[in-house]
Amino acid sequence: MKMLLILVLLTLTTSTGMPSQTKANRSKQDGDAEAQVQLVNKEWFEAFRKGDAAAFDRLTTQDFVITNVSGDVRNKKQMLSNNPAPRFDSTETYSDEDVNVRIYGGMAIVTGRITTKTLNKPSVSFRYTNVYVKQAERWKAAASQLTRIGAQ
Repeated sequence: MKMLLILVLLTLTTSTGMPSQTKANRSKQDGDAEAQVQLVNKEWFEAFRKGDAAAFDRLTTQDFVITNVSGDVRNKKQMLSNNPAPRFDSTETYSDEDVNVRIYGGMAIVTGRITTKTLNKPSVSFRYTNVYVKQAERWKAAASQLTRIGAQ
């Protein structure tokens, strides 16, 4: 009877320690993934802003789609063929604010707000949702959606 009690106690103390270790490891992995996704998100916007086709190609999945502010849906091939020039005027600045990254295993959802400012024009803000997936150990954009929220 004592042996059974010892085995039960040993099992309980061993099993209760495991989930917290797993949870701690998962939190660290999610934190690392969050930092990686934030970096890729910045690189993606820079590629988009500059019209950098090589970077855009590298940072997106083969089946990437974007829904732009007009509601038009474009795939990767359309974006690459229609986007050889920079997307924004060189005098324009932009800020990325309210960025929120959520990790779901090999998928991440990023939401935020981009505000653009061009010389002699009012600033314009957009809400965005970007979906990233991990492919071959790299985070890539799989989908993006932009909604204009008005001039400021």
